[in-house]
Amino acid sequence: MGRYQDGMGAPMLDSVLSRCNDRCTDWPYFDATADQSCWATPETFGGTEGEWIRLLYWGFRRTFGRRRIIPADKPDPAGLTFCEFCHCRDEAFAVGAGSLSSERFARGPVRVILKPKPDGGYRPITIPSFADRVLGRGLLTLLRPLERALCPGCVGGVARSRIPDVLDEVQAAIAGGRVYAVSCDVRKFYDNIPHAPLALCAEERLPAPMQRTVLRLVQRSDGPVGILQGMPLSTMMGNLYLTPLDGEFHGREIDYWRYVDDIVILAASDRAAHRHLAMLERGLHGLGLEWKVPPTVEKITSSRGVSWLGVDIRLNGRRIPPDRVRIAERRLRRLACLKEGYSPYSDRLAQRLSGVISYYLSCKARPAGSLLRRLQHIGT
Repeated sequence: MGRYQDGMGAPMLDSVLSRCNDRCTDWPYFDATADQSCWATPETFGGTEGEWIRLLYWGFRRTFGRRRIIPADKPDPAGLTFCEFCHCRDEAFAVGAGSLSSERFARGPVRVILKPKPDGGYRPITIPSFADRVLGRGLLTLLRPLERALCPGCVGGVARSRIPDVLDEVQAAIAGGRVYAVSCDVRKFYDNIPHAPLALCAEERLPAPMQRTVLRLVQRSDGPVGILQGMPLSTMMGNLYLTPLDGEFHGREIDYWRYVDDIVILAASDRAAHRHLAMLERGLHGLGLEWKVPPTVEKITSSRGVSWLGVDIRLNGRRIPPDRVRIAERRLRRLACLKEGYSPYSDRLAQRLSGVISYYLSCKARPAGSLLRRLQHIGT
């Protein structure tokens, strides 16, 4: 497999898939689906060295399953490539399990990149070492049952597959007359979570043997607030931290939905919507958070909707926002030009477009069907 060229002309390194194939002795085993029936539950996890080793191997299997997007030659912040990490994993797991069981665990180095945001500014994304990534994915797998206790309207984290069903619930509520909407995006959510309340949240909701490890993995070390965005456990901890806010609305049977820090609330009247807005402000203030832009109450009509999860939800259905449609059409034209000659970049662009359009299609947002037909026509 040769080196690709991305859209800016910079070299893109080969993925681990080009090396971890039949020549790799680990590939057939770690590519198989593991049986979860023999694994511990969060309540029975005792934190022994043997249990930590098993958890690390589970996290390694999950990380190895994502090898298609892991560069083969690019080292992690600790200086190891993934292939090197595979070769020395037994020794690393033994040392790591010993430090975890004795509570001497310390997070490894991280690399922070600034990802441009559509509305301007940058979002800091954390790239952990492979050892911390493996540990985080193993812990996330073990702690996954805890997210079942979240508010039914919460669709962040592992419940991401529920997005189409939850959007149907929102659409049904709008059709039932709840056409006054409050949508809110928390200001710098990950950067502003206070450490002290987060530690109390972990103490209340996480098994004792792993509380300190989870906090050391996700907390930023340069101040009393903030968790690292990009760590495997960060979304789960953010969801658990916002559970009191969820309970305040869900306990009163208010039409409330949340995806991590993006919140939408529906009401049948303008007055009720303003009451919900005041409740939301008090709830966020109690958690030490505030909104990015002060939300307003908007009435949903056939021509104007509420934007949530990248979809414009209106009275007569869901649509892709016009700016997203223009971006998709521009990329489709770019892909059509690339298909006229050989370009490995076109495969990568087609995969990204297919994923985005498939998401809109699952959300039943127009005109996802016509965009998908155009993509299929280019591919033939």
